[in-house]
Amino acid sequence: MTQEQTHRQAVRRFHILLMQCGINDNGKEGILSAYGVESSKDLDIAQLNEINNRLQQELPQKEQPKAPIDAERRRCKVAVGKYLAAKGSIKAEGWGLIEWQKIMRVAARAAKADGFFQIPLSRLRALTFEFNKQRKAIEDTREYIASNQ
Repeated sequence: MTQEQTHRQAVRRFHILLMQCGINDNGKEGILSAYGVESSKDLDIAQLNEINNRLQQELPQKEQPKAPIDAERRRCKVAVGKYLAAKGSIKAEGWGLIEWQKIMRVAARAAKADGFFQIPLSRLRALTFEFNKQRKAIEDTREYIASNQ
């Protein structure tokens, strides 16, 4: 990797770390002024690495990794939500608490479970697949009708 590429990569990392740490433009200007420059492009690689290492240490500690079932629950809720939106049961965008509750009730009913959080992982995957398939069928039907009018 050339020195120019390394410098660009360090500048890019600097901006990513600023965003992750929640540092705004004023904070960025403060960091840069401590090095006597106005732009991060004016810093050399050693300075950028020093700043990046400090910012890396300031990053908020990441949360514990989510369990696979949590990710599958999110996928299932989105699949059910998109299906309900395609049917016209809920609005297409900007789902609020009421829409999310409806989505979870529909998913629980489809899984024949007492509540959304009682649905096992394998059933969540099956629901996600099935609701996506049904939504696709609704959208394909609409396209077909629209193209034949």
